[in-house]
Amino acid sequence: MPARAPVLPGRCSVAADQDPGREHRVAADLARIAGDPEVVRSGAGAAADAGLPLVAPGAPLELYVDAVTADRLAATFRLTPSPRGNLTLRVVSDEVRAWLTGPVAPWPAVALDLAEDGDPRSRDVARAALTRR
Repeated sequence: MPARAPVLPGRCSVAADQDPGREHRVAADLARIAGDPEVVRSGAGAAADAGLPLVAPGAPLELYVDAVTADRLAATFRLTPSPRGNLTLRVVSDEVRAWLTGPVAPWPAVALDLAEDGDPRSRDVARAALTRR
């Protein structure tokens, strides 16, 4: 069998294909992915946990992962590239991943991710955090 190409960093979707029961499992899959010990949460969904004044339930899941973890998640959860996906994998080098300890990225990393968010509230929180601290 040919080797599978590694997943590219960026926005993905957990597959909710033609299996009628699959849509109901997507939320559970996202929770399992977020709880994986090899991922570090970031973005709007992790802002409050990083000490930033933003609560965004239902925000797409944003994660820092190494390439091996990205490949494993892609295979396990059938991740597919999608411009409007419910999951963003930020694949980083092993050296950077070693710096990202704990389940949530440090507030400066979360703030920088919020600065790239399409939601104006997220960008406002990022601007305030990065200019006041």
